[in-house]
Amino acid sequence: MFAEPYWVMLSAADFAGVQLFFIAGIYITRKINNVSTLECVKKTQKRNLWAVIFAFEVSAIVGLAYDVTIKTSTIYSKI
Repeated sequence: MFAEPYWVMLSAADFAGVQLFFIAGIYITRKINNVSTLECVKKTQKRNLWAVIFAFEVSAIVGLAYDVTIKTSTIYSKI
């Protein structure tokens, strides 16, 4: 019973960390755009970067939603 809020806090911290990755992705994308190299190389690097960031975002959102859903259903089932 007492351990449940910790899972929500860990998921929220994970979600916040992933948002930092998102901000870093914006910064890295801008730096990639300023590099003088072939456009196909830039496009590939940006696609790979955003694919990883998208996967982290989905994972964090699903994990947080799951933990919040389980926590709220546990609270309401005890009422």
